[in-house]
Amino acid sequence: MFITERKLPEELLYNRALNYRASLDKDSYDRKNSLERGFTGEQKYDEILDQTGHQNMYIFRDIYLNIGGSITQYDALLITESGIAVNEIKNFTGENRVEGSSWYTGNYILPDDAPSQLRRGAGKLMRLRQKLGYDFAVTGKYKDYLK
Repeated sequence: MFITERKLPEELLYNRALNYRASLDKDSYDRKNSLERGFTGEQKYDEILDQTGHQNMYIFRDIYLNIGGSITQYDALLITESGIAVNEIKNFTGENRVEGSSWYTGNYILPDDAPSQLRRGAGKLMRLRQKLGYDFAVTGKYKDYLK
């Protein structure tokens, strides 16, 4: 059961409005396109989840949690009887590769690659679990859509 709706990110709404009113410079245009691709990937994830079924879980999409004094954004949290699964969604285009633990797009290393974001988000939930004294599993997966 979906608990939260996925909404357009504020930064994407802002960039769309700005693009409608004026010509964007190259950096702003590239950022807008990156945000558009990201949102498209999240919508594709939601469609697949809808097709496969999700009746025995609670799904929080695009949720922000303040854990330990810092705010973390989660693309999707799936809560079941056995625990919480963190899902990180990426929608990459162009030439992408993984070498060791580093992700690249072209010759540029991605500082916020999916596995790093996933470890950080799952780690915060594990710290919250420990602080509250609860016993539930925390797992994570990332889904990328390479074009």
